[in-house]
Amino acid sequence: MEVVLRCAVILVCLLVVVQAQVPPFTEKCEHGMYPPKAESKVASYVINLDLPPAERWTSLTKEMAPQIRDMIAEIKAFAGAFGNGSIIAMVDKYLAPLADTLPYPFADELKGIAKATDIPLGEVVLFNVFYEFFTVCTSIVAEDPSGKLFHARNLDFGLFLGWDIKNNTWALSEKLRPIVVNLDWQRGGKTVFKSVNFAGYVGLLTAVKPGAIITRSRERALDIKRLDPANGRWFLLQTNYDNWENPPFIDDRRTPGDNCMANMTTANTDLPHIFDVLSSKPVLNKLTTYTALMQVDEGHLESYTQECPDPCIPW
Repeated sequence: MEVVLRCAVILVCLLVVVQAQVPPFTEKCEHGMYPPKAESKVASYVINLDLPPAERWTSLTKEMAPQIRDMIAEIKAFAGAFGNGSIIAMVDKYLAPLADTLPYPFADELKGIAKATDIPLGEVVLFNVFYEFFTVCTSIVAEDPSGKLFHARNLDFGLFLGWDIKNNTWALSEKLRPIVVNLDWQRGGKTVFKSVNFAGYVGLLTAVKPGAIITRSRERALDIKRLDPANGRWFLLQTNYDNWENPPFIDDRRTPGDNCMANMTTANTDLPHIFDVLSSKPVLNKLTTYTALMQVDEGHLESYTQECPDPCIPW
């Protein structure tokens, strides 16, 4: 069964590549990409943690309700193609009660978003679990010669969720870029942490908290890699595959990313040069929705929506 699934995935990948009509391009490390165009800079909003959970997202999601509805409509259109509307009916019927099974305060936050946007609760829940199935990313941690640490990532979202032939890109990725937001989570008027989110998504995809390191594992650590500048390991770059195995030939962003980081050199380690690396194809691809840049010691976070100009690989 596993072999069949792998073959099916490879077949779908090949079909998308053919449909996308990707012309050949040379992997090149970009330079001078920072700062990007002003219109790509992501807007910032405050999430007031002193408010009741049901009210924290009201202001933001009311403002962006049309864009959120547009994005969810794209998900529904894709899902509807496989069940003549029955899948959407199941979402509205069965996913709404799922909200009450989530730990506090998520259920109240999701209900507040549904009320503010006038979107059925089941569809809001669907949006909040979609990330687990259709996303990839490239993440970097790097250290400059003075010991200053930088984090950065590309978030690629929308894999296999409909190809827009007219615009030669992933349909859902197009709908997600307009709802990318920077969030300043505050309590008592002071910043607790910062994150990059899709408006209406209550989890944390990318976040920074000054003076804190969070290590997360479902069960245990399988492999630990550490920065070791004295021996030449001044950066670590991770994609979606176990770092002790070779990435699949149909999705190798790690090798080009490593090459561009090595080409950058430790002396040039800063946010502008790291942005160049994350703007280099195929690290940048048709799925890329945003690039987030973080300077750890200052708790600094900035992010930009990204689009990959043709010729560009689909993922």
